[in-house]
Amino acid sequence: MNSVEDPVAWVRERARDIVRRGQAVRKQVAEAVASAARDARGVAGGLAAIAHATIEGAAQGAAEAAPHGGADTLRQVVDGVGDGLATVAQALELTLLESAGEFGRYARADLDHLASDFTSLASRFVDSVGRGLESAGEQATTQARAVREHAVATLQRTWPTFAAAAATARDDPVGLGQQALAAGSGAALEASRALRRAIGRQLQRLGVALAGEDDVG
Repeated sequence: MNSVEDPVAWVRERARDIVRRGQAVRKQVAEAVASAARDARGVAGGLAAIAHATIEGAAQGAAEAAPHGGADTLRQVVDGVGDGLATVAQALELTLLESAGEFGRYARADLDHLASDFTSLASRFVDSVGRGLESAGEQATTQARAVREHAVATLQRTWPTFAAAAATARDDPVGLGQQALAAGSGAALEASRALRRAIGRQLQRLGVALAGEDDVG
C-alpha cells in the first residue's frame, strides 16, 4: 500500500496548491488531511503537526492567490482540517468496533498513541492553527484573530468525534491490543500496517479520496 513518506511536508504543499487553485477548498483540504493523518504514526507532534502544516501551507497559498484577502478561504481551510481529522477519528472508531474477535491484530502502542493524539487535540488544535498562520508571514498574522476564533468553533464541532475515537482506542473493548507485541518487533510493525490499512479502507467507505488509494486493500 502506498503511503505519504513525509506527511507533514506533503500536506503543507498540498494545502498550498488547493488554496491557490481555490476550488472545493474545504473538501479537498479534508481529504488531504485525512491522507496525511493516516500516515502520521511517528510524526513529531502527531495530528497537531498535520493541522499546523496544513494551515501554514494554506496561508502561503492564500497570500500568493489573493495578496489583499484570504480570511474567508482560511476559514474554509480550518473547516477542512476539522473535517479531515474528524473523519479519521470516525474511521478509527469504526475499525475497532468492527474488529471484534481479531485479538492481537493491532498493537496496544498504536492504540495508545492514537488515543493520546486525539485527546491532545482539545488543547492543541486552536494553537496549531494560530502557529500555522504566524509562520506563514505578515499577511496571515493580520488574519489570525478571526481565523483562530473560527478554529475554536471548529473544535467545538469536532471534539465529540475526537473524544469518542480516543475512548474506543483507549478502552479497547474487544481486546485488540492485548497480544500484538508478544511476538516481537516484526509482529508490531505488521500490526501497525494492518491498522493503517484498515483505517484507509474505512476512510474510503466514508467517501474520502486518499493519496495512494488504488493500493488500499
